[in-house]
Amino acid sequence: MNAKSLAVLEFDKVRRRLADHTVFSGGRRLALDLAPSTDAPEVRRRLGLTAEAREYADRRGNPGLEGAHDLRDEIEGALRGKILLPRELLEIRDTLGAARRMGKAIGRERARWPGLGALAERLEPCSALYDAIHAVFDEAGEVVDRASPNLRRIRTEMRTAHERMRRQIDGIMGSAREYLQEPLVTQRNGRYVIPVKSDFRGRVPGVVHDVSDSGATLFVEPLGVVEAGNHLRQLEIEEEREVDRILRELAGDVAAEADALRDTIAALADLDLAFAMAGYGYALRAVTPEVLDADRPFLDYPAARHPLIDPEHIVAVDVRVGEDFRQLIITGPNTGGKTVSLKTIGLLTLMAQSGLQVPAGEGARLAVFDGVYADIGDEQSIEQSLSTFSGHLTNIVGILGEATGASLVLLDELGAGTDPVEGAALAAAILDALRARGIATAASTHYSELKVYAHGTPGVANASVEFDLETLRPTYELTIGIPGRSNALAIAERLGLPAPIIAAARGGLAVTDVAMEDLLAEIKALRDQTVADRAAAASARHEAETWARRLEQGVRDFEIERTDLLRQARAQAEGELDAARQALRKLMRRAERDVPTTEALGAVRASLDEIGTILASEMPRPAEVVAPERAALVPGAQVRLVRFNQTGEVVRVLGDAVEVQVGRMKMSAPLAEVEVLGPPPERLAPDAKLVRSAAAPATVPIELDLRGMRVDDGLDAMDRYLGEALLAGLPWVRVIHGHGTGAMKAAVREALRHYRFVQRVRGGGKGEGGDGATVVHFEA
Repeated sequence: MNAKSLAVLEFDKVRRRLADHTVFSGGRRLALDLAPSTDAPEVRRRLGLTAEAREYADRRGNPGLEGAHDLRDEIEGALRGKILLPRELLEIRDTLGAARRMGKAIGRERARWPGLGALAERLEPCSALYDAIHAVFDEAGEVVDRASPNLRRIRTEMRTAHERMRRQIDGIMGSAREYLQEPLVTQRNGRYVIPVKSDFRGRVPGVVHDVSDSGATLFVEPLGVVEAGNHLRQLEIEEEREVDRILRELAGDVAAEADALRDTIAALADLDLAFAMAGYGYALRAVTPEVLDADRPFLDYPAARHPLIDPEHIVAVDVRVGEDFRQLIITGPNTGGKTVSLKTIGLLTLMAQSGLQVPAGEGARLAVFDGVYADIGDEQSIEQSLSTFSGHLTNIVGILGEATGASLVLLDELGAGTDPVEGAALAAAILDALRARGIATAASTHYSELKVYAHGTPGVANASVEFDLETLRPTYELTIGIPGRSNALAIAERLGLPAPIIAAARGGLAVTDVAMEDLLAEIKALRDQTVADRAAAASARHEAETWARRLEQGVRDFEIERTDLLRQARAQAEGELDAARQALRKLMRRAERDVPTTEALGAVRASLDEIGTILASEMPRPAEVVAPERAALVPGAQVRLVRFNQTGEVVRVLGDAVEVQVGRMKMSAPLAEVEVLGPPPERLAPDAKLVRSAAAPATVPIELDLRGMRVDDGLDAMDRYLGEALLAGLPWVRVIHGHGTGAMKAAVREALRHYRFVQRVRGGGKGEGGDGATVVHFEA
């Protein structure tokens, strides 16, 4: 990648922000040295690793890299025979501990995260080294007595000697208390001394090791403890030598594991970088772009956001270059966002090819570029006596010499800084040269001539950043397919410039310039109205669907409640009937005891049956529906959903249920709850099932091109074409709608959902026009 372009696009700032998410210096070094790759498989590997790390962090939280250190310099020192300090050995132990935790955590689910698992496999446990270091030091970093038998012996003797000498000193201090400045024991030059008043120097025999600043106090080692002090000092020297021996031995162990340690630290650094990328992606609300193989590289970033601008203030833009068109010419007012759009294109491409997720919407994709070249910013140089124009032109000359057909070129204010006529001509010539070589290019300009160039040149598209004339502020929104307006006269008018001056300025413009500005204003107004209408229609559709769901749920709840009430009423009535029967039976038994006549008993039984009949006839029962014949449930048949009392058309039969189109909503119901009202109606609308006949058109093309049409005209043309294609027996056709503002594509795919003879719909593949075309497959 071109180093100057990386600097111009501020990729170094992205690397520094990425480095802030690393845990230890090894990962930070990798983050600061991160560079984009030009190899598609490597880019996919990096992005896959970042995605795995983000999923791991989402599911498992902190990956446990704390405690890791980049100790490769210390390892090299150990190989040269250097004694490692306790702090360095403890950092090696902590690093191995981090490797143990990480390897264990990822190893348990190696299949879920294969990329992370491959890095974890490089982590060497070095268990013997870890245990050896752990056995020598306590948590404060001090060498413990159990580090070696000899050290334990030395320290035991030191404690004994120290206690014996302390008792001797305490005895001397007790007998010479009046000669001391204060009753305490201190050290000077590693020897134990007591503070003696200088006037009584001869009263306390011993060796003077120090004198106070005032000269009033002598620090004396009593003669009675000199020999004990010598012995203690000898033990201290032995201790130092034994500790050095232990540290040297551990350094040798480190040298023996040098290769394993280097591999482990390198793997930990790679893991640290992967999780830093995941953390940075989460902070940016970024997505993993899809990396595709294509004959020519391209990029498509919906809802792209510049990663270095405050997310609270950034305006997302849809940017794409290289697939439907190889060049994008962005026009619009100053400070309107043209430069930010160019930097967003370049920076997101560099991030993606480095393995970073990109701050964009779902569906972001690209084919890998072999280089990104940018000429952005003021290239004026006093030292080299270059004007702004010369500085830009020098950069462009270099870019033309290095860029290939697989490169991405970004040019800001192309042709600016010189005579407008010559600058526009030169800019068009540069764009022609880049287009002839197939180089994907995005350029910004103020020249109206380049708007015309983009409109009339194949493979070149206009784009504009918008300006709000009410607030006199840019909206920073990017619209592909429409060139930008200058807005200079409109802004001057809004700011109060007298009308005669505005009129004179307008009169000085060429007729074609005025007509173009008026046409652009009309196109923008129509586009804004279309966007508003689509938003209103979407809102109305959403509201209607919401009410339909509420109605369906309300009917369902009502039916459940009605059924429950009927069951409760029936249960209550049956209970009352049983009670009545029991009472009558008791009455009958009493009557039998009184020996009634046969006629009287018959009358009692008749009364009982009559009561039961009346109670049963008064109990309402839920209506029963006879399941229709399956043969009558053909697609298009008119039916009624008994439970909801709604009529509709059969879409398809699914086992013991049927799917019915009720208005704009599809509902499923059991066969037992469907009543057939009639067969499918005869009609030739898009909703009908067309029958292919011998009277089909003689020749029907395999594709229909709607580009350049209005949406309504395009839908009418498609309706006629699909009927002819079906009658001609074509198994499938391709509808070309292009990208543009996306309105035609959205309208075509929405309309195709309602044709019953359409089996399935898909976007165009490689060689079929990509997402700028829709392939329609008919039912057999």
